[in-house]
Amino acid sequence: MGQRFLAQSRTVLAEDPGVSSTTRRGNQLVVRVRHEDGSWRHLEAVAKNCLDDPALGGVVINYRDVTEREARIEHLRLLEERYEKAFRNSPDSITISYVDDGRFVEVNEGFERLTGYSREEIVGRSALEIGIWKNLAMRERVIDELQRTGRVCDLLADFVVKSGAVRKGLYAAELIELDGRRCLLAVARDVTETVAAEQKLREAGEQLRREHAELARKNIALREVLEHLEAEKAAYRQEVAASIDNLLGPIIARLRAGGGRLTPREVDALADGLQAAIGGDIDEYRKNVEKLSPREHAICERIRLGRTSKEIAEELGLSEQTVHKHRQSIRRKLQLDRRGINLATYLRAR
Repeated sequence: MGQRFLAQSRTVLAEDPGVSSTTRRGNQLVVRVRHEDGSWRHLEAVAKNCLDDPALGGVVINYRDVTEREARIEHLRLLEERYEKAFRNSPDSITISYVDDGRFVEVNEGFERLTGYSREEIVGRSALEIGIWKNLAMRERVIDELQRTGRVCDLLADFVVKSGAVRKGLYAAELIELDGRRCLLAVARDVTETVAAEQKLREAGEQLRREHAELARKNIALREVLEHLEAEKAAYRQEVAASIDNLLGPIIARLRAGGGRLTPREVDALADGLQAAIGGDIDEYRKNVEKLSPREHAICERIRLGRTSKEIAEELGLSEQTVHKHRQSIRRKLQLDRRGINLATYLRAR
């Protein structure tokens, strides 16, 4: 009788032009009516059938303004709808699982995309059972942190997906309560490519630092070589000056002593000395040097250093006569046998 009476009351209210809508909540009706000021209000109507009461002989309806309550209910409904959309449509993996046994209560599509598991394969099973955590110690660390602070933020962890591949995820979680049980609300973002790119960037930076260090080392070596070349140039200039003095000094002295007359041999020696001083015969000298034997090269080096034939013989284990024969051979190969040029002076000028 009461249910039929409420249905009839709802029909009557719905036919009232001042009533926008009616909603049934248990044995009450919530109606949306227009206020005198033009605004809309929500009224909760409770009707009582008193037709059998001789004193009343009618229906008693009590109204209560529940506008604020209905606004809160609508707000919660909208929040729930938004949460549902955010949960389902988030590109990140979002999961809800029980803390005590780790069983998944709910997962979103982001989780399915990340791991390759479907919702049906996951819900009701635990992460340990599925083997999602590559490092179980990492999950224990998460639980310990949650017990201490109630949340975990920005934890980089490795996850094993359905294919067996390992993906890196930036993990965050916090404790919530669901139906009286403690649950873990977790969000994970796949950062595998980002981490790989950062690793390559670090390796490139390290390679660049190594190349920079190597370049600096080579620059130091180059400076040392250049300094050595400068020292050799200075020594060469000194040798040229000494060569000019040794080659031309005696001839100039003869000119002064002999009244300015030179023999053809002295003229040749002067020309050879000038040519040697300016290095004009360097190519010819190199060709001639290639004709020398290893033993003659060794003797030339000692002659250039000012060793006597006796000293050379002792150093190389030869007789003086053999050294003298080598000297003659060297002069011949260097085309000095018919020129009045001192062999030691000639060699030091090269």
